[in-house]
Amino acid sequence: MKDSPREWGQLFASVCKDFCLTRLKSDKCVFVKFVNNSKSRIQNIHPNLANINEANAFVPENDRNYSDCPHATAILIIASYLDDNLAFTNCEAPAADFEVLCNVKFPMDAEGPVSWYLSVKYDCDPTAGAVSAHQHLYIDKLLKKLGMEQYNPLFTPFPQKADDIVKELAIHDENLVRIPSFGRQFPLSARTHFSRNILGSQSQY
Repeated sequence: MKDSPREWGQLFASVCKDFCLTRLKSDKCVFVKFVNNSKSRIQNIHPNLANINEANAFVPENDRNYSDCPHATAILIIASYLDDNLAFTNCEAPAADFEVLCNVKFPMDAEGPVSWYLSVKYDCDPTAGAVSAHQHLYIDKLLKKLGMEQYNPLFTPFPQKADDIVKELAIHDENLVRIPSFGRQFPLSARTHFSRNILGSQSQY
């Protein structure tokens, strides 16, 4: 993959296309698929993120194409960054089918609900549709590397007298610890990931 990232991207995009996923024009790394989940209901409009509430309408179990999905539209969103991929869905079946198709072309592991992605910690509440993200672990490691663990953080947003605070910070102090130079490092997993996060019926977009 390090030697041929472009070929890998083309291969993954071809698999998404074979699964009838649509690539976003605004972000080439995101693919979406909407499937009518009602046997009796005719979909008059093409669902998208603008009318997602209508797509989340409840469907009785005896009228569902996918028994595990209570919504009018089964949604699958794939976000890809090299070999780290996320699947957002409100229905297990399409996600499982996509995983099977991928494994025909290349090895892919389903790692369950998303917890960590690209050094960011995600906490999800499918019932409330709430998602929070933070980089506390990365920040703590960075502070330790720079010898700044005991430094006091500044509150954000800055107070009204922020200019005065910045001037004080700019005053030269021989007692301050010299910050060593360091290079940027990008984590890259050795295998392809496929993390799945199930969206609740009240998910917010």
